[in-house]
Amino acid sequence: MPTLEGVRVSPIERKLRYVDGIASDKGIDLSSLKWSFELPKIFANSDWSVYIRLLLDLSSVVDLYFDPSEIQYPLPEIYVCERGRYGITKYDRSLYNSEELTWNFLENLLWDFQDLVLKKCTREHNLSSKALQKHTDSHKNYLLEKEVAGHYTENMFMKCAFMEAKAIHASYTGFTTVGTMIVSSPKSIKVRKTEDWKTEETVKSYQIYEAHVGFSRVGYMRVVHKKFGLGRDIMKRLAEEFRKRIEEFHKRTGGLIIEVPYPVTILGSSQPPPVIFPFNMQHLIWHQKRDLMHYKGGGHQIRLQNIIIRVKDILNRRGIVAQHRLLYINFAEEYVYLYYPTEEEKRPEEWGRSKEYKKNFDREYIVDKYKSLGADEGILREIIDAIGMFVALIPPP
Repeated sequence: MPTLEGVRVSPIERKLRYVDGIASDKGIDLSSLKWSFELPKIFANSDWSVYIRLLLDLSSVVDLYFDPSEIQYPLPEIYVCERGRYGITKYDRSLYNSEELTWNFLENLLWDFQDLVLKKCTREHNLSSKALQKHTDSHKNYLLEKEVAGHYTENMFMKCAFMEAKAIHASYTGFTTVGTMIVSSPKSIKVRKTEDWKTEETVKSYQIYEAHVGFSRVGYMRVVHKKFGLGRDIMKRLAEEFRKRIEEFHKRTGGLIIEVPYPVTILGSSQPPPVIFPFNMQHLIWHQKRDLMHYKGGGHQIRLQNIIIRVKDILNRRGIVAQHRLLYINFAEEYVYLYYPTEEEKRPEEWGRSKEYKKNFDREYIVDKYKSLGADEGILREIIDAIGMFVALIPPP
């Protein structure tokens, strides 16, 4: 049956395309070949992601007083503000937070937003200032509803903007990777203001951590030496942590180097050097998971296509034009899959984000989010009614 966007694809056809294209021996071989060609780009993206994540983690622990023992990737030991305990700790020397909003939740919310701002770990800005304002307001409103202080929420997004600027415009000794980051001397950086994510302000940057007038708040910063920053010992440990994270990400994304002794021959007693080659670990893993990909991945394809068909029927009837249709399809998929469990709850995702934190949201938050992005609430409610059977399959935890 024809639609406004071409020939309708049935759910079973979508599954068969998926199985043939990805979850088959031929599909895995072709995907692995493409993966091998893409590895340099993947490594560059992961290096970039690790770098800005380290900056954000450091700022969160030092300036926002996140508990370092509760964040996803613990940093070297740094003095932090004590967790507040009523009747025990002093009010001005501790930080109180809701039991519902853990430090891990706030960390992942902040990283999720940073990832959105930087378009999945690249240096390109993927959203106009107006769209970013709407996303920022959506996050702020949620935190305010959970009784997070307004000045603290503002400070969180200010740190996002500042770490973005440092990651893009500056590099520091021990915190660059060859072929990915531009090595430069301390210089001016351009920081986007969170009021509109468009207006820029120029600030001098000398160290990986520093306090700046206009970007630091009294009580939420520490004054450090302009030349030495946090101190050489801490900087050295941070640089070692940065290198360790880079190596871990390379291994997880297929950067496994194999060294095989050269076979003994009759050429003489001298031993030739070992043979060294990159091993595409993903190829082996995908073959091992082929059956799981076939059934589990294929099942997702059927569910997604059913969701898309139901949403498109509503959009066709409502006369929604092409440039707005994807907004509603994305809403339906996010609304259904909000509470979908990961395979291993504690396993971080490829770029260091964990979607487990989204379990703290209710589905009405998704409605409010898409309303703030310009979606019509009446259409959103109609979509919810149409996909109710899929929502019931993935209930809140």
